[in-house]
Amino acid sequence: TQGHLQSALEAKTDAFKACYEDALTRDRELKGPMELILDVHQESGEVTKAKVGKTKIEDKKMKKCVKKATKDVKVPEPPGVPVEGHYTLKFGFEE
Repeated sequence: TQGHLQSALEAKTDAFKACYEDALTRDRELKGPMELILDVHQESGEVTKAKVGKTKIEDKKMKKCVKKATKDVKVPEPPGVPVEGHYTLKFGFEE
């Protein structure tokens, strides 16, 4: 399930990038990792809850944008049990 969740979130890269680019208009020095904690529904595979975990990024608007971007994330194979997935986004780092 973690691999499926990671793939589903990677499909949202452009949405996460847009959140970051918007935040850069408020703080040009903004960068760092941002942990996402996601609850995945056991039968539908849909993300039912998203929250930001560990991060040094304090931009509330960006955090809200990132959470909103996960709204329609769905893993292709429902896990059969409730799952809490953790995923770390990295903003402002060279890849």
